[in-house]
Amino acid sequence: MAQNNQIYQDLMRNNSEGRFLFNPAPFRKLRPGSLGYFDHTGTFIEITNILEPGRPQRDGFSAFRSPLATEPPRARDWKAKHSASVQSQHARVTGGLSAAGAGAPIDASAEVKNKREASGQAALITPCELVEERIDGPFTTVVKEWVLGNGKTLMGSVHREKIKTQGLWIVGVTYVTAECAMKLTAGSSREIDVGLDLAVTGIGKAGFGTGWSEKLDSENWEVHRATEEDQGLVVAFAGAKYEVRMFSGLKSTPLKETDITQTIAFPEPRVIRDENGNVTDVQLVDAQDIPSEESEFECECDMAGLSEDQIAAEKAYAKQQEDRKNVLKWELIEIAKMENGEEKRAVLNRLLGYDDAQYWLTMFE
Repeated sequence: MAQNNQIYQDLMRNNSEGRFLFNPAPFRKLRPGSLGYFDHTGTFIEITNILEPGRPQRDGFSAFRSPLATEPPRARDWKAKHSASVQSQHARVTGGLSAAGAGAPIDASAEVKNKREASGQAALITPCELVEERIDGPFTTVVKEWVLGNGKTLMGSVHREKIKTQGLWIVGVTYVTAECAMKLTAGSSREIDVGLDLAVTGIGKAGFGTGWSEKLDSENWEVHRATEEDQGLVVAFAGAKYEVRMFSGLKSTPLKETDITQTIAFPEPRVIRDENGNVTDVQLVDAQDIPSEESEFECECDMAGLSEDQIAAEKAYAKQQEDRKNVLKWELIEIAKMENGEEKRAVLNRLLGYDDAQYWLTMFE
């Protein structure tokens, strides 16, 4: 199943919505904010959902304090999606599609023959409207910060080996339907009769009559229906994949003598909280005194699951966030240097008044 899932995803890459799943996932387990991985069967394993209030803490992680939210759901009417890596296409309809528009069962006897150089063809049919749900705005940078902050917990969990080999997905967009059918046919450099008539020969005009799923099932399509517990089936999603690695300690590559330069370790600001979690002070800490586990992990983000426009927005936001973090760092350093207690508290309170202050201050704990 996992191999079919990968082949299906590769063939459906021409569709801009993201990654298509040959093994549809229940929406209750794969939704915007879901953090997890795909196992050897192609099933998504959710570790936590950072957008669900209190969920990260219940799952043993720190709270996700970034003010991310989801956009209002949108209806989408796809009818059919198919792979377009086709060199030539010949479709022959032998009848029955017009009857389907009148409420009769769809006759899937129309044939599609494709001669192509890539291997295989894929198609998805969604007889009812889909629901698109997505995170509002860029999200990969703030999620990366959270992943790094929880690296020790993640890489010490039962999911450690899978995270190392499969990577860690954050789901940003989902496309959900109540029922669907998909087909995957493998082949290479030959004419393939795949029976994908519904995907490419006018499904929008024909419509869906009663018994459509039974007919497709008899034509060896994979037919899926959501249960009430599923809350819908995710047939495609977009997101980002993180590669989380643990540093091995000291750098193994020795420096040449000419590469050795003297560096100055600037003090780092650290916020101090009381027993209730309220920020009460800012102090300066020498860089070498910062516990090693804080820099024990590194994380790379692969945004291949997002569109070009989304990737551009994510990169612009990442630059904006980095600039904001640097400005805040120097503001905190200046506050920490203040000797007048009342003045220091007044400036700190003013900083805490910003809407996103609590999120940013978690980076300096």
